[in-house]
Amino acid sequence: MTESQPTSTITQFRRYFWQPPRAHGEIIEDRSVSFLELFYDLVYVVVIARAAHHLAEHVSWRGAIEFAVVFGLIWIAWLNGTLYHDLHGRTDGRTRTFVFTQMAILALLAVFTAGATGEDGTAFALTYTAFLLVLTWLWYTVHRQDADEWRTMTTRYLFGMVVSVIVIAASAFMDDDLRLIVWGLFVIGWIGGTILVQVMTGGMANFGLDIEDSLIERFGLFTIIVLGEVVVGVVDGMSD
Repeated sequence: MTESQPTSTITQFRRYFWQPPRAHGEIIEDRSVSFLELFYDLVYVVVIARAAHHLAEHVSWRGAIEFAVVFGLIWIAWLNGTLYHDLHGRTDGRTRTFVFTQMAILALLAVFTAGATGEDGTAFALTYTAFLLVLTWLWYTVHRQDADEWRTMTTRYLFGMVVSVIVIAASAFMDDDLRLIVWGLFVIGWIGGTILVQVMTGGMANFGLDIEDSLIERFGLFTIIVLGEVVVGVVDGMSD
């Protein structure tokens, strides 16, 4: 009995600390935005600020296009990370570990964001690829435990993530102009594909997602972040 008790305690601790992701349809009612999620969003403040800094130094049509493309990549990263946490995250150690892993990669991504469309394009692409790999793994862990009713949808989503990893990784070895075009097409493809899937499947409920106040609040906060950083960047550029 004395030997089985420590084993049982360790097992219970591991089950609490490293639980599998929540399954599709396992909605937490009345969930509020956690401090961890707010901290996660604050890291994007740094990344967007770096992109806005580039726009401030290049107030032109070319600069605006470059900012739009880079911001599109940042938005796709944020959207995937946010949806995964809202759909499948828990308050356990596994969720926290992967959230902080994403934040560490984003911090490195911010270093290369200002020069993403120029001399730091390769480093930005490789770092972004690493971020996508983490997200792809997270979505895969959900896919492998999915019930049959969700498997077709998540297989398509996972396929899109794998294609994204390949495209961004390949762009690291292109010249600056071609890389910008590929990134632009990638952003358009993601936005267009997301809209198309919503139209074809009848909405986000088919992903097991009911629009809760927490998700609406996250989108609102991110919008404020974007508007604030863009205004600061443009004003700085006009002042100079």
